[in-house]
Amino acid sequence: MRLEGLSIGSAYAKGAWRIWSDSEKGLTESKEWFNSFSALLIDEPDLMKVFQHPSVSSKEKQGILDSICKDLKTDKDFYLFLNIIVKNGKIDYFSQIAEYYEELVDDHQGIKRGVLELGQEISNKLLANFEKDLGKKLGCKVILKQKTVKGLIGGFKLRMGRYMVDASVQSALKKIKQSLASN
Repeated sequence: MRLEGLSIGSAYAKGAWRIWSDSEKGLTESKEWFNSFSALLIDEPDLMKVFQHPSVSSKEKQGILDSICKDLKTDKDFYLFLNIIVKNGKIDYFSQIAEYYEELVDDHQGIKRGVLELGQEISNKLLANFEKDLGKKLGCKVILKQKTVKGLIGGFKLRMGRYMVDASVQSALKKIKQSLASN
């Protein structure tokens, strides 16, 4: 991800925040619209090309956005927000905008998301218990995605935002090796 994308994504996400932050319902719905539109751009890569192509008129792009917003059942503000992004030629930053927006909404709602890296997948029940226990310790709701990592023999790695907890067997063995080498 380019640094430019970070600042553009953050700026547009903060603008979106100002639109919907006055109601919990607005925040929840808008987060769903962001996720749905992001998924659409991933599933239909030609759509991105249409929005970026200079020979497609603004009116045609507005018509496409109008149709998409009707299908996604968004409000008029989301349509206008997308229209600004397309008009300003920033549609290729939409995934970063959506990520930042989700972080803003999650933070407001007391949600922390992360990735739990494991050698093999665990049951949903075990994952839910881990999320619940971690949430109690952090004082928030925790939502984790599992990621299976080849070569991770035991333990886990937990990544949440800028933070990482490495409780893997490899890490423990490395620390023991360093300890023995320094003695």
